[in-house]
Amino acid sequence: MAAAVVAEQPVIMPEAPAAAKLLERLDEVAAQGGGVAEPAGAQPKQSPAGHGQETAGAKCPQCPAGHGLVCTVGDAGSCDACGGIVRQGQLVFECRACNYYVCQTCQPIEQCKKGHDLQTATAVAGKCDGCSRTLKTGEVVMDCRECNYYLCRVCHPVTKCPTGHTLGKWASQAPGICDSCSKAVPKGSMVMDCRRCNWFVCEACHPTSKVSAQFRVPEVAGVLPRCSAGHTMQPLGAKAGSCNGCGKLVKEKELVMSCAACNWYLCGTCSPVVHCPEGHDLEAEMAMAGRCDGCARKVQENESVMQCRKCNWYICSTCHIRH
Repeated sequence: MAAAVVAEQPVIMPEAPAAAKLLERLDEVAAQGGGVAEPAGAQPKQSPAGHGQETAGAKCPQCPAGHGLVCTVGDAGSCDACGGIVRQGQLVFECRACNYYVCQTCQPIEQCKKGHDLQTATAVAGKCDGCSRTLKTGEVVMDCRECNYYLCRVCHPVTKCPTGHTLGKWASQAPGICDSCSKAVPKGSMVMDCRRCNWFVCEACHPTSKVSAQFRVPEVAGVLPRCSAGHTMQPLGAKAGSCNGCGKLVKEKELVMSCAACNWYLCGTCSPVVHCPEGHDLEAEMAMAGRCDGCARKVQENESVMQCRKCNWYICSTCHIRH
């Protein structure tokens, strides 16, 4: 039998201009890493692919030896840049080869691993991509929806409202509900607040107390004294002991300039308290009723205090005049 003859279909070649445009488009896709963008709809949160990966799209920080720092879950210790305390499980930027890491205050985590900016948002149920903690739907996180990536409030305290305004310390003027955990917040409680959007998070979701101040680098740290190891010192109620400057006995809860990391402090004679924990100048003002941030004594309305209005922080006349 004769073999069947299959008619060949003519191959239609694109015109030269169309082919050139097609090649240009293919080059653009290759330069962008290829692939087709996934739809932006909500997807179930996947388990983290792994910790200790560099942020591909962001500028990589380096250790003093020039090695690239990797974002990873750190061990308890102190930041090699500012000396601030780093708690177990806190995210840091680390160089394992040099046993060197820096805290989020010195090197904020502002982007996901692909370099997209993180935004304040409510989570889809899943696991934090920093510490793997299980999160429920609705918890406030720092999120990259495009990459299905987020960090819980332990790994990355919320610093902005969902609109993108920076949060500031504020004493709540009326009872309210925390926009992160939905717990009741009594009048007068310290919160991190966006006045423009009437949006805030409570002390548990973003600590504002003086105890947590030792974990941060103050905005104007240059004006604050430093301990013998070079760490920034902040005003704090002392444990009974003796001044590391002059040896004078210091009473329990006496206001001193302290380095909590080194258990080292200077009395009011050696280093008078003239700045708040963030380094702002204190000014003589008439107080709102509350408690002294030095000795915790009750302060009456219109009592004379030394105050930082920006941080809602003041010390009573006893703490100030004593020195």
